Amino acid sequence: MVRFCSALLLVLTACNGVIGDGGSGIAAGSGPGDRGGSPGPTLDFECDEGAGFTVGHTPLRRLTAEQYRLTVRDLLGVEALDADTVRTLSLIPDGQVETFASTTLAPDTENVRSYLTLAEDLAAGARARGLESLVSCDRSDEACARSFIEDFGRRAFRRPVASIDGALVDDYLALYQEESAATDADTAFQTLLTAMLLSPHFLYHAETADLDAAVGELAPLDGYSVASRLSFLIWSAGPDDALLDAAEVGDLSDAAGVEEQARAMLDDPRARIGMRRFHEQWLRLSRTKGLERDDPQWRDGMGDTLREEALRFVEHVVFEGEGTLRELFTASYSFPGEGVAELYGVEPAAVPFGRVELDPESRAGILTQPALMAQFGSLFPEVHRGLFVREQLLCDPLPAPPPNVVDLPVEDRTVTSPCSGCHLSMDPIGFGFAAYDDLGRFRPENARQGEVRDTGRLDDPNILGTFDSVPELAENLARSSDIEHCVTVQWVRYATGRHVEAEDACGVDRIEAAFRESGGDIGELLVAIATSEGFRARHVSELE
Repeated sequence: MVRFCSALLLVLTACNGVIGDGGSGIAAGSGPGDRGGSPGPTLDFECDEGAGFTVGHTPLRRLTAEQYRLTVRDLLGVEALDADTVRTLSLIPDGQVETFASTTLAPDTENVRSYLTLAEDLAAGARARGLESLVSCDRSDEACARSFIEDFGRRAFRRPVASIDGALVDDYLALYQEESAATDADTAFQTLLTAMLLSPHFLYHAETADLDAAVGELAPLDGYSVASRLSFLIWSAGPDDALLDAAEVGDLSDAAGVEEQARAMLDDPRARIGMRRFHEQWLRLSRTKGLERDDPQWRDGMGDTLREEALRFVEHVVFEGEGTLRELFTASYSFPGEGVAELYGVEPAAVPFGRVELDPESRAGILTQPALMAQFGSLFPEVHRGLFVREQLLCDPLPAPPPNVVDLPVEDRTVTSPCSGCHLSMDPIGFGFAAYDDLGRFRPENARQGEVRDTGRLDDPNILGTFDSVPELAENLARSSDIEHCVTVQWVRYATGRHVEAEDACGVDRIEAAFRESGGDIGELLVAIATSEGFRARHVSELE
């Protein structure tokens, strides 16, 4: 086992490109120094249909912490990971593509040690709970071990083990035989679990495409790679047996088959988890973790309560409500947890996180959720709120402020200083939020004190003009083609774990057109992404 794990550690630290046989078409990543953590590019590119369909560069990625957690949970059949395992997992930081978790860098030595600890602890925990839940046959029988390697390995590696390397099943079986002879059968199975959970084929999004079937610059992914992309997009976890079976029989070889599977997956309760993960990252709701406010209405743990409220609101909109972008931005109801209804000035529901109706004159969808308002604090909130709308909702990134920037009054920031170019793009938007304090309470009297203004302005080609309330801004955004475009881009970033590039322009346009035709239906947006050519293929240059 020591020799086996040492070899795996070497492979992990060297994983900057291909996993497996280079002739198999498993795509290379960019390794250290790629664009995974850098600021996102501007989106000022257009589709050139005459140039032929292309797709941007897709680097080799590791599972994010959340993908790891959810995938292991499904593999081992546990409801939740224990506190020590969660703590170890937190020691392996995720990279980022804009606000989305995506890790493309090779792990350093400490990361690899953490992966080893995770694999050992998870395998030990599985043994302590009883291996019968994972292995129903006689564990002292080599045929049982082979069956486990093939069955568990297919789910862990998200494809048949033998398809990766014809000798890999025998290699794992030899490990079982060695450990079984030296110790006992249960220890041998524990060792197998450890080795498989440490394998690059588990830890990485390894994808296989068919160069022989390439059309132009695109090579189609095999069914197992499509199954993985689908499951991590919709469920934020690895594919189950049914999805792998669909890949095996060729049901994911065309857009129609992928659409059928995607729709079925959206009807599965696990889709709620994937929907929460996207919105938590897109709306930066994790900023409320551990949040503290010096206010009589603030309770211990309220930051987590606010985040949960926002995520339950999203869940309801998508799965019980109209499911549209418009409802996400304009709905005048929410699901406040304990102590939060008071922030709205309404009576709480009969149960925590029950639905309450809100005043449509002051409350509009996600924009007026306390989870959004509270994350920006009370110091220059108009700057941060305006920047949020610009970057997260309109995909209009602004450059970082210069070092050692000094605090300036509103007029100096927006009119006379060198900073006015950027601040004119965000501060006027933020002024429209002035009636909301740093807990998200609606206090219009505060908006008329001092230098703070209560009328906002959004200078955007498709949403030009002033707005007198956040609900008015929300209405303007909800009917804007710019926000449809940005939400499409944000979901494509999340789905692919990379920046959207000029090569993606035509693909994004087609997805956006389908989204618009659906009336802004969020589920239909995911179906459009899943069935798109770019989602089901890789660029030929990455495979040669």
